[in-house]
Amino acid sequence: MLRILAAISCFSFLLCLASRGAFACGIYELTGWVRAQGEELRIVTAEATASETRFTPVARAQHRLLPYRDAFVRAEVLLRQPLDGTRASVAEVRSIELAVPDPLHAAQNTGYALKKKRPCGSPAAGRSGPRK
Repeated sequence: MLRILAAISCFSFLLCLASRGAFACGIYELTGWVRAQGEELRIVTAEATASETRFTPVARAQHRLLPYRDAFVRAEVLLRQPLDGTRASVAEVRSIELAVPDPLHAAQNTGYALKKKRPCGSPAAGRSGPRK
């Protein structure tokens, strides 16, 4: 009985991730904390939980997070590679702003959502107009 419940729970979790677009490339809205690990900054969603996900910008985009170290933020980012379990490489930080967490709805404060699906891999994946 426990094995069946565990299998159903695992399947439900994976189905939930897939329905949220967790395995797609594109433009995402992230809400979470900017944290430093060594010299690298990243946006962490669902921090200190089993669902913690780390979004790390590529080196040329790291500077966008500097003013927000240890702050709660809302950001729009471009992922050119699919989410790898609990890690993702951010190709571009399109916008970022301070956000105020709601202490009464802590579970809804942090997370990520796919805003616009884009093809994976190519640098052109982030362009919205014709190439010049």
